[in-house]
Amino acid sequence: MHSHTLSLASIALLIGLTHSQRNGGMFRYGTVSWVRTQQNPPIIRFTVEAAFRRSYGSVDFRGSGIDGNLIFRDKFRPSGYETIMFDFGDSRLLTPMLFEVVAYSVSEDWVHAVSTFDHQYPEITATTWWKPLEQGAFRQTVFKGCCRLSELSGGNADTSWALVSVVNLLQDYSSPRLSSLPIITLRKRQRPADLDPSFYILADDNYPTANQPSIQPAMPAAWGFTTDIGGPGASADELTRPRNLPNFVYDAATGRITLAAGPALSASGARCTNWTAGDCRAGSGVPGLPPGLYNVVLEVSRAAGGGAEAPGPYNSSAPIEVMVALVDEGAAGPLPSLASADADVLYPAFSHARHVAYVGFPMRPVTVTANTTAHGVTLGFTVGRVPPNLRLSTVRGGVTAFTGARCTNGSAFCQQTPSARCNASTPACTCLPPNNGAPCNASAPSAAQCALGGTCLECWDRRDCAPSPASMALSWTPVSGQEWTHMLCLAPVAQRPAPYC
Repeated sequence: MHSHTLSLASIALLIGLTHSQRNGGMFRYGTVSWVRTQQNPPIIRFTVEAAFRRSYGSVDFRGSGIDGNLIFRDKFRPSGYETIMFDFGDSRLLTPMLFEVVAYSVSEDWVHAVSTFDHQYPEITATTWWKPLEQGAFRQTVFKGCCRLSELSGGNADTSWALVSVVNLLQDYSSPRLSSLPIITLRKRQRPADLDPSFYILADDNYPTANQPSIQPAMPAAWGFTTDIGGPGASADELTRPRNLPNFVYDAATGRITLAAGPALSASGARCTNWTAGDCRAGSGVPGLPPGLYNVVLEVSRAAGGGAEAPGPYNSSAPIEVMVALVDEGAAGPLPSLASADADVLYPAFSHARHVAYVGFPMRPVTVTANTTAHGVTLGFTVGRVPPNLRLSTVRGGVTAFTGARCTNGSAFCQQTPSARCNASTPACTCLPPNNGAPCNASAPSAAQCALGGTCLECWDRRDCAPSPASMALSWTPVSGQEWTHMLCLAPVAQRPAPYC
């Protein structure tokens, strides 16, 4: 009798929103995770994921792309204003760090790269068990360097970063593993009564290989903000130590992160300009935030308390830093969103396997869909790091249908002054009947085609072009070595064709 074992792989999807920035500095995103590959003496395999500005001028960022910059599978050792390094927490450092590019974007000017390396810690003995703190059973690692983007708001521009994680060598086989798009775009709430925007970070148990026990309990989630997210400023006269803004608030039960930025409009309808006064504050005495690019550093640990063997905050943890682009919907226009019935998308608090496939067998097809209320735009998707041999189809739809030019005037314009709207306060005004819908040629004078002072407008300007949802299919047949949960982040994006910018 022969027995057959099918190895499992799965993919979890997270949809966010992206934002494009071109600025100084080069660090955009980072996260650290680890797994144990040998029990004793413990050998830990660390994985550092980071996103940098692709066009950064350093020679260390040169690659094999036709523009001379980094592309997929290029390897590089990044450098910055300060040395980029990994501190293992046992007086040993790794520098320079070797990264390999796993994804990049020319239009959004980022490169997503991964560095994986092993490190052996001292042997765990009986003394370690009895005196874990004194014997180094808990190690605090740091991935650090300089500098963050120059256009960061909130006082953290051009500062150094420091992503701290805890390694519990006594009890844990791995840390959590976190994933996100490098930059998440949030709409600023418009009115005081509206809800503040929020987002999730995709989290995973991080059990990749046969080195882990065959049965694992569900990982308890403990979310938190790190108090120290970097060192002093990059230059001698910069003494600012970067901190998380008090406007970021997390829900420990769900992992939802809310940006309490205050409204764009006051209760009277006036646009906010003073973020420390009246309705424009975020609440509880916290100033509101104007639109801009902000950063937040989060930490997820395996539990809230460590018990007798792991007292205090010594549970294994994973950090992540993401950039958040806060936009004013009234000023920037509507953003694309997912279709409301899109069951393939996962908005997790703490997530587990979705879309399971067996090694050597295809995963069932997955389709993501997005739409927008904007007119005259083309919809598409931004995709983060993609597992090898996962296939993405071309985007179907997503192009606003052109419905032609028509005379537009409305039903309330003055006969005496056809360009003026008719209302009760307009003196000596005879309201004209409607003049909507007559076909016309937008390149010809409106007066020759549209009666009663009408204007010939394209559907882009009338905001009534027929929108078309965009969809993209994902297919994947995992191969040997891809057992594990793979996380994929996508975002709907909308671009207006050049002639209509």
